[in-house]
Amino acid sequence: MRALLRLYNWELDNIPCTRTMTGRHLYFSAIGHVDDASPPAQSMKQLFTHPWLTERALRTRMQQLQADGLFDIYTGADARSRWVVETTKLRHTIQEHNYQAAKFIAQDFYLIHR
Repeated sequence: MRALLRLYNWELDNIPCTRTMTGRHLYFSAIGHVDDASPPAQSMKQLFTHPWLTERALRTRMQQLQADGLFDIYTGADARSRWVVETTKLRHTIQEHNYQAAKFIAQDFYLIHR
């Protein structure tokens, strides 16, 4: 639990969007999506599906994250769909987050990467 607490405090200090529930949801949704096998974009509808956060709140936070340079939003071919694409800044943030998580966990556990 100490490692999780340290990581949580690091997140609050270094990733401003994690300070709100909506920002945290969008950030961690992006983390779950970013890997080499995933398509380059995900639909806004997919990101805005949440049982108790409103679409309006998520849309407002997404605009803020877009202004911060973490996401780009593109309109689909038929103009009815919108797609969210992670930026280089978001990828770097996720890499640093992964590094910090491993560092904090390694203080209490032996990590064996597979």
